[in-house]
Amino acid sequence: MFKSFAPGQAPGGRFIASIISRDALIALLSMVLMPLRSAIAQEGPVQWAPSHGISHEWRLQGDYLGAREANRPIDIVSVTAARVWRFPFGVQGSLGLGILNATGNRIELGRSPINSDATGVLLGGGMRLAPVRIGPVEPFAEGTVHFLWTAGHPFPAEGSSVNGFVRWGGGANVRLSNRLSIEAGYHAAHVSNGGGLVPYNPAWNGRGGFVGLNWRPGKWSGPAS
Repeated sequence: MFKSFAPGQAPGGRFIASIISRDALIALLSMVLMPLRSAIAQEGPVQWAPSHGISHEWRLQGDYLGAREANRPIDIVSVTAARVWRFPFGVQGSLGLGILNATGNRIELGRSPINSDATGVLLGGGMRLAPVRIGPVEPFAEGTVHFLWTAGHPFPAEGSSVNGFVRWGGGANVRLSNRLSIEAGYHAAHVSNGGGLVPYNPAWNGRGGFVGLNWRPGKWSGPAS
């Protein structure tokens, strides 16, 4: 006489779940945006980067990058630590090292999947442009270039153990205190040996998100420092 429903399939269940999800999202956004709104009101809406002086800080950044191409279903996780120099007008330069771990296969027509798991060391630098700060929020665009060495494990498979690892994208840095800030954003990425080290260059292209933590040994001086 009575029809039973599996959990989550009762009439109106999806509607109720959507309301709960929406309310949870609104609550999360409120928790993030209200403190930012208060900070912006206190510090002023827009402040330009200083036109003089050089300062430095340390940056720890982690990326999760997924493949863009169907024949390279390989995911990459990387962690880099860098020394950062802030120059006038919002120009930043960095030098650092890190580690990279790749998991997945190379797919070629007429062949079985070729395992491309590899772990390697990163060494290189980058440049960031962040000319303006909006309250505690500093939007930026950046690019990095690293040498990638996966000793004994050519990456992708049948390529070379030495490659270039290039990333570019943008995000936002949020100041938490006089010495600490966090950041998040989006990167596109490319791994390639340039075709000059071995006869074959099975390049990899990907994209994904990153998060970071910045620490300065002294006080912040200036609106975008």
